Amino acid sequence: MVEEISYGIRIAVTPTYRGSYRNEDNTLNAFSYSITIENTSENTVQVLSRFWLIKDSLHPIEIVEGEGVVGDTPILHPGSSYTYQSNVILNSSVGAMKGYYTLRNLDNDRFIKAKIPCFQLTSSFKKN
Repeated sequence: MVEEISYGIRIAVTPTYRGSYRNEDNTLNAFSYSITIENTSENTVQVLSRFWLIKDSLHPIEIVEGEGVVGDTPILHPGSSYTYQSNVILNSSVGAMKGYYTLRNLDNDRFIKAKIPCFQLTSSFKKN
């Protein structure tokens, strides 16, 4: 697990290799990652959007942006957390992801960017 705290928002990520499969002439590698967003601040915040940089060692960096997380825009009161799981498919067995969430502080209507720490995506056989 890797974690980072920005503006009182703790982001913890646990990646998992899920295996490989063939798609036409390519072997693809499936990874999942579990993310917990924890509000350690004294303010209520809402997750509005996400921004990802996805690095596949065989391809250029891919940028993914979108509203919310897994179709939700959770509101986090002080001391509360939100956990979700998502997936990514890489052509390579080695990669990495990082990014940030844009949140709105509902107490003062300001926007913050909570950093998602860089985490490695490595297949089981590459770890040996």
